[in-house]
Amino acid sequence: MNQVSTYDSLIPYPESATGYNLALSQNPIVCDAVGIPKLTTLDVTLWRKTGNDTMEVASGTFLKVIVYFPSSSREYKVTTGKVTASLASSDTIPKYVTSVKVEAGESSYDVHDIADMTIPVNKDGAEGRNGRLPVPYGEYSSTVTYTATDQIAPYVLHDGQYYVMNKTTSVRGLNPKTDYAANGQNATWILLEQYKAAFYEVIMAQLGLVGKAVFYNEYMYSQYGKNGTTAVTSEGKYGIPKDAGGSFDPNMLLNFLTGYFRCNNAEITGKVNATSGTFKNVKVLGSVSSPFTKPDDSFDVDLSDNIALISSGGGWLWSYSLPWDVSQTGRKICITNYRWGNSIAEGAASINAPSGKYFFEDGISKKSITINREVIELLGYGTQTTFYGWIVLARNNLMTKYGYGRRLNVLAYGRTNNYSMNASYYKTWDGKTIKMTKSGTGIYVITLPSGWFSNANDVFIQITPMAQRERMGVTVNSATQVTVSFAYASLRQYNVDWGVEYQLQYLNYDTDFFFMISNRNDFV
Repeated sequence: MNQVSTYDSLIPYPESATGYNLALSQNPIVCDAVGIPKLTTLDVTLWRKTGNDTMEVASGTFLKVIVYFPSSSREYKVTTGKVTASLASSDTIPKYVTSVKVEAGESSYDVHDIADMTIPVNKDGAEGRNGRLPVPYGEYSSTVTYTATDQIAPYVLHDGQYYVMNKTTSVRGLNPKTDYAANGQNATWILLEQYKAAFYEVIMAQLGLVGKAVFYNEYMYSQYGKNGTTAVTSEGKYGIPKDAGGSFDPNMLLNFLTGYFRCNNAEITGKVNATSGTFKNVKVLGSVSSPFTKPDDSFDVDLSDNIALISSGGGWLWSYSLPWDVSQTGRKICITNYRWGNSIAEGAASINAPSGKYFFEDGISKKSITINREVIELLGYGTQTTFYGWIVLARNNLMTKYGYGRRLNVLAYGRTNNYSMNASYYKTWDGKTIKMTKSGTGIYVITLPSGWFSNANDVFIQITPMAQRERMGVTVNSATQVTVSFAYASLRQYNVDWGVEYQLQYLNYDTDFFFMISNRNDFV
């Protein structure tokens, strides 16, 4: 063990004189932060040398070591010149050494004519908390609640001087100047002397404030937000944002390095360009457009929702593909097969469904659909985890080579009941009632709701008798009334010189019939 020597008397002159040397195993006594010696024993050796003799441990002397504790002391005595003292107390509380004293004498324990010294006790400093970071809060206001934590301390400008919070607490209405004048360094607010010079070095520091915005590394964010599920709505309660590894989720955050921006609420006026996005409960004022694009051989989820196919090769089917993953759920796609630039479609295009996926059209599932010169609209059908396929919402002809007509809008359809006219079976497009009565044998009057037609010329009715060989007569009486009459047709044979002649004979006849009623004025 390294020994530190202390000389209490020099080797005197003449050479026959005797001198002593006191060697200590610890000088000073080194303790940890709470006062426990890092080495729990102290070895003290008293050396003696006479004239030119060899130095030896001094025997026959009186050596004493006294170890002091807060509530007691201990003495260690020997006459051999060597003593080992325990620096650890056996007292229950406290157990820490406060000081150590060494005494040596030639004639008695109480006579310290050789040495009388105190060994200093050095304690490691206790680890203190991190100092609070001063955070600027602008001009002092009596209506603002100021909160200091173990990490940050608001400071304010008041009457031309800066004051910083000195305690972990929240205060409101406590005047900094008055508080400091009354309580000095024990005040909640203490004066920052000559702080203006350091002001601009602090405002951009970690967790520093500029106005109400917090700065941390590359982030600027709001003081308000959430810590886990707990809402933070008081100033000074913020922390490190979760984007930087913390637990605080601010209401607004901006990353100055990546350009990433997140906020809980935004109102933007002007043009916004984005490559993708997720929206909930969207209300659009004005138009939303997606330009038509032409795929090469397959669709891509990043392409427009309006697709222009160009089939070629006469009667050949040209195959295209659609995306079929779960991200397509709820997506609407409009597909045309007519032209792109100067290219005109020929033949048809087809799209096949992969295994387990389908096109849903006309009440059935299909493994493929064919698109002639048409425009079709598809809706992605599925859940958040499973995609079923595409629903065909609509089809319309688009610049066909031949005439395929147009759809007939039916206002009412049904059938009569000859035996109970009031129990007739029918449906109307708007749920209104139509009335059917008999005015004679084979004569029926259908009364339509008012407001369906502008005049009698617009009424278009199709009749299909339920019996055979009837002759029908349909009279449109007005815009709200139609008369239907029937006659039974029978064949009679007449013998003539040059052959047999058949004639039809018509008799009034009762029969039920099917009907459909449309508005001819729709064809304009």
